[in-house]
Amino acid sequence: LDFFGGHDITRKIDRADHWSLAVDTAGSTWVSRAPMPTPLNHLAAAVLNGIVYSVGGQVGFESDGVMSGALQAYNPATNSWAVRASLVPTRSHTQSSAFVLDGRIVIAGGMLNDFSATTDVSAYDPAANTWVKLTMLPGERRSGVAGALYDHRWIYSGGTVADGFLASPST
Repeated sequence: LDFFGGHDITRKIDRADHWSLAVDTAGSTWVSRAPMPTPLNHLAAAVLNGIVYSVGGQVGFESDGVMSGALQAYNPATNSWAVRASLVPTRSHTQSSAFVLDGRIVIAGGMLNDFSATTDVSAYDPAANTWVKLTMLPGERRSGVAGALYDHRWIYSGGTVADGFLASPST
């Protein structure tokens, strides 16, 4: 289990800390790992082909937040991070809408720099180190939940519809 990123208790300082816990070992404790190259909060994470990815997120918090397109790949075998192709558009609030499907990392919806929600859906191909746009969500959403189903399909549910910094739950 890997834990990385976030911010301190004051919500003023973004963290690059990275910790891991071997959940299959009795009596295991948290172990410090290589820190992320770019400290971020509200980021998404996915694991593909044994590599742990930190996707997007933001620097700063609330009205001071600036969305990021940072894609950072952690290799547990070498305890090292690599910076990969940036996510466009930059966005945060995709923590629960990042998933692996057909050998790619998919990011659905999210929050843009003007605090609006987006319909964008993007897929990252690690072999080519490129992002492609997929069919957009039918409506703008941030902080929703998405996941792979079967037969190359996936689902997105909930989230909020943003009006600037404020948000209303979606049905």
